[in-house]
Amino acid sequence: MPNPLNSAAGSVPVPSDPREVAAAVRASEVVWRAVPYFGFRYGERGKRFGHSDCAYFLTLLGYDQETINRQVEWTAGVLSQRGMPSLLLERQLRVLGRILGREPLGGDRGEPLIRAADALREARQRRLGDDQIQQLGREFAERAGFPGHRLVIGMGVLLAAAVADELGGMRRAATSIEEWATDPTVFPSNWIDAVRSTLAAARQAAKKR
Repeated sequence: MPNPLNSAAGSVPVPSDPREVAAAVRASEVVWRAVPYFGFRYGERGKRFGHSDCAYFLTLLGYDQETINRQVEWTAGVLSQRGMPSLLLERQLRVLGRILGREPLGGDRGEPLIRAADALREARQRRLGDDQIQQLGREFAERAGFPGHRLVIGMGVLLAAAVADELGGMRRAATSIEEWATDPTVFPSNWIDAVRSTLAAARQAAKKR
């Protein structure tokens, strides 16, 4: 049966309860609005995948925590190769878990997703701490010529988080985002230089942990 939220997702399952489907779409929309990178890089097609991905995660709630974590980790590895650091999936899971907790079927139903998000965070922190990633984001904004700009800092945070993912075994996590963020037909030279310098700085910082 085709995915009702995203035909390109094939037969990826969605919850049978329409309230949970609505919660998945709402969570995806919240994260989409909060992270402009999604729209800028992936467009409407990416938004539809956000809907179907969130819905899929809700179908995992009947499994034990270890199975959920394993499926989330696998998904993070796939998405990281497409330029989506696990930090973004972590945020998506947290929002989804909280929204689900406010639904009629809620209560603590979303807690396994929040615990899966915690597992992603813990894996990333073994390579780079949150404070380090935020600092690298600020340094990126300065290098790019936009000191203190929230959205540019956010891009630097994604670069650093991608390095942590790649060092943690997610193949091409940093390479994928670097290839896109250094496209000279899209970005100016000072931005491209800042991307490369920030990736190098993140790798150097990870060596010291």
